[in-house]
Amino acid sequence: MRLRTILTLALLVIATAAIAADDPIHQLDILGGKWQCKGTAYAFADMPEHPIVATTNGTWILGKSWLEIEYREMKNAKNKMP
Repeated sequence: MRLRTILTLALLVIATAAIAADDPIHQLDILGGKWQCKGTAYAFADMPEHPIVATTNGTWILGKSWLEIEYREMKNAKNKMP
């Protein structure tokens, strides 16, 4: 009886872990698709602070195992080499 209880609990723990392992990947779904952002890139090294306008495009690849995110900044008067 005791062995049966231990095996049942072990199976329950394994099943719970398997279900929990699926959740983190689905939390990234919000990053898929197209997004736009505006903001400020702060000064760093020899690059002065400047405004940015950018877009991102998130696509699931390799059997929906990896999320590929493409980031593109737009040129403007203060950001000539995005």
